Formats: sequence, structure tokens, C-alpha cells
Amino acid sequence: MSSCSKSSNWSDKFIGAYVGDETCQVGTDHYTVTLAATSTPDMSITLTNVYNQGFTGTCTKTGDQTFSFSGSGGTGSTTTFSGNGTLNGNQLTIAYTISNTATTNACTFVGNK
Repeated sequence: MSSCSKSSNWSDKFIGAYVGDETCQVGTDHYTVTLAATSTPDMSITLTNVYNQGFTGTCTKTGDQTFSFSGSGGTGSTTTFSGNGTLNGNQLTIAYTISNTATTNACTFVGNK
């Protein structure tokens, strides 16, 4: 997983829990994702609870209000995901694709802090 180097000002606006709804090609869900700063010197941000499965990804800054992320999870790390996030005020939107050995699903989560 990659991480991003940035000032703490960039990460501060993202940090928090976002409760919202997710719509996927297959299925919908209502849950919480969390963005948290790590203790590493570059102040990376982690995105936790992707797909409401507890999966964690690490972001890469792509703009003042945007980031990309990727990660893996599941038994033997057979599940992989990647996507993009946008912060608009207190609303977070993440759009991503998640895959395992059997299937691929495209999802969009929209949540409020």
C-alpha cells in the first residue's frame, strides 16, 4: 500500500467517522467508514471499514480535497480494492472497485461526518 506525504493541515480536514449509504452494482448497505491519521512522520491517512468488512486502505493525496486509496483484506488477502475519495464540506464520497477470486463489485459510498 502506498502512503502520501502532506502537511497535517491536509489530513486534519479528513479525519473522522462518516456515516452513510453505499450503493454497489450488487447490493446496498448503511455503515460507517473512518479516516484516521497514522503515527508515521508523513501523516498518512488510513481509510477503515471499506465495504463494511473492516478492510483498511492507505490514501495518496491527489488534490486539496481528494485522494486515491487501495488495499487488501480477507483470508489470505484474496480481496483487493482501489478507488478515489472526495471531501465536500463534511460529506465524504468514495468510489471504488472491490474484487476477490470469485467476483468484482463497483461501489459508491456517501457519508457525513
